[in-house]
Amino acid sequence: MSNGRLCMLLISEYIRLASPQSSAADFCDGLTRHIARKYAGSDIARLTEHPEERLTASCIIYSHTRRQIWMIGDCQCLVDGQLHDNPKPSEAIIAGRRAEIALHMLQSGEATVASLRHDDKARKAIIPELIEAMHGQNITYAVADGFPIPMDKVRIVSLNPGRHDIIMASDGYPFLETTLAASEKRLASQLSTDPLNTLLQCGIEEIEILKCFNEKWNDNIDHFNNVCVNISKEDILHLSGHYLVYGSEFICGMAADLFCQYKLKKI
Repeated sequence: MSNGRLCMLLISEYIRLASPQSSAADFCDGLTRHIARKYAGSDIARLTEHPEERLTASCIIYSHTRRQIWMIGDCQCLVDGQLHDNPKPSEAIIAGRRAEIALHMLQSGEATVASLRHDDKARKAIIPELIEAMHGQNITYAVADGFPIPMDKVRIVSLNPGRHDIIMASDGYPFLETTLAASEKRLASQLSTDPLNTLLQCGIEEIEILKCFNEKWNDNIDHFNNVCVNISKEDILHLSGHYLVYGSEFICGMAADLFCQYKLKKI
């Protein structure tokens, strides 16, 4: 069993034991002690120096008594349609790095989508960065790992009196919808169009691309209605005009609006 799954089971166990009257700080203190019991007989000095070896997971808790949502680590929720999250400080940068490596492997022929899904060499390449980022665990960001949780890194969402629609999830869902089925459907759709999450990890969501495209596209301008597809690399590089090689001003304009033009140049 992985450290993450064991920690998840311990969190689930503690939720059943915690007092409904607990504050966020009470809950975090109790959860820390509950997980720490599993370290009995372990080398605590080593665990302090090597957080990647700890039992670690994120969790999100709704306290009905306190009318609060507690976000311990990288998790997210929708409250009446409004997204709240608590991302790790360096996660987006490292994820973008993985996406760039994956794209380079695909373009160079070093890997295929199928091979990367079977053996994600791009993720393996960023493991040192992931481990380095973990040294900020319960320092620059919060997690449940049996070590003291800094409360200023726990995001607390307070709810006004009355009825609210609340959807809570881990960071495993790139998009949250109003039901589990809808979130799963959205996830499946995203994976079918971008199975390696390369666009998403570059910080570009499909919905943003579609919105930008629809705002810019004009059916009344003739050259907007012509699309050229060429599957020959030789023809593209040696016979085509520069617009086909480097991309049209329309596409570059979209990339500029999405603040990802510099990423487009690497694709």
